[in-house]
Amino acid sequence: MQRIGMTGIGSKLSSIISQIGETSLLKLVLGMIVTIVLDMGVPTIAAYMLAASVSAPAFNSL
Repeated sequence: MQRIGMTGIGSKLSSIISQIGETSLLKLVLGMIVTIVLDMGVPTIAAYMLAASVSAPAFNSL
């Protein structure tokens, strides 16, 4: 979790989802893909926190 904040990859991924996703369905699908890839091998609670911190800024406009 700390490495995502330090490297800035969380904000980069959320901005990529916002830019590429023209429709709300496309944003949800991209968020799902990013969440699945980032959460591999992570315990459940950490996976929820990681998904929320990366995907939530992209979904503000929905």
